[in-house]
Amino acid sequence: MQDAYTALIIDDEQDDRDGLEALSLACPPESEGRRRAPCTLNLCILSILLLTLQKTRYTMTLAEKINEDIKAAMLARDLKKLDALRAIKSGLLILKTGKGAAGEIPQDLEMGLLKKLVKQRKESAAIYREKGRSDLAEEEEFQAEIIEAYLPEQISGEELRETVKSIIAETGAESMKDMGLVMGTASKQLAGKADNKEISMIVKELLG
Repeated sequence: MQDAYTALIIDDEQDDRDGLEALSLACPPESEGRRRAPCTLNLCILSILLLTLQKTRYTMTLAEKINEDIKAAMLARDLKKLDALRAIKSGLLILKTGKGAAGEIPQDLEMGLLKKLVKQRKESAAIYREKGRSDLAEEEEFQAEIIEAYLPEQISGEELRETVKSIIAETGAESMKDMGLVMGTASKQLAGKADNKEISMIVKELLG
């Protein structure tokens, strides 16, 4: 049974073959005894676009993105970055194969995993600094930065407050008894973008 890493490579190779086939159809090579027909600019442009679109026809999942970046880090022999990427891949594998798992990993769980990994490394870095091990602290901080890059841009303050207001209006929530409904919607819309504790505080303030 092929793993995601192998499947991704096979898909890429098939995309390349499909794109080259489209290019050859638009601009056929010379045949014996016959000169090649002029290749129109429009057909050439179309072929190039097809080749490009095949590479970007869907948005990569987090797992696929991590596999791509692992390949790049291996080629670059970037061992420190590899450690961080493999930690993410391992965490995703646990989520996908763990108890109660059902195929695709929900985005909120992926974002929760990334935040957990970042928090662990920042806490470890703080402990190492307290013990005077700045070398180990820097390694943990470096990994935290690598992992953090896969999180969406964070929102807080007034921007977060306005977003929560919109969610309350969208759900029709009117009092604290509707807090569960608001938090459920907010968790999906703001997955990885804001701290749940901060969201909860704003919801309580607005519904209280």
